[in-house]
Amino acid sequence: MIRISKENHTYYYDKENKPVSSASIGDKVIFETFDCFLDQLKKDEDLANFIDMSHMNPNTGPLFIKGAEAGDILIIKIIDIKVEDHGVLTLIPGKGKLRHYVKAPITKIVKMENGHAFFSEDIVIKNKPHIGTIGTTPFGRIPTG
Repeated sequence: MIRISKENHTYYYDKENKPVSSASIGDKVIFETFDCFLDQLKKDEDLANFIDMSHMNPNTGPLFIKGAEAGDILIIKIIDIKVEDHGVLTLIPGKGKLRHYVKAPITKIVKMENGHAFFSEDIVIKNKPHIGTIGTTPFGRIPTG
């Protein structure tokens, strides 16, 4: 089993990024990941409007696939996604879908347990984890954010 630490991350898909590990087709790989804010928001008082937005969505890797060549199609099977015991919600004035309604920045740390997000005693939503961002090496440079 190959394990890649979240400390090995980048903010760009770029052919200049040196692989941190390599795998053969069929190998299983565990990617440890940060959240989209590099795990910087730990409590409700931590506000996202002070985070460097050029450092959004850190991607773990890159991983070199032995035998893969430019133009090949790779099939990746996500076997499992394990989430932390909390999630982070943020609203920033002027940003996102609610930008016109948000007057001040807000952060809410949400408890995650048994596949559910607990916003309050009355609001519990089934958690549907996703991988965030994933990609292959482009010929140019593309930010992960």
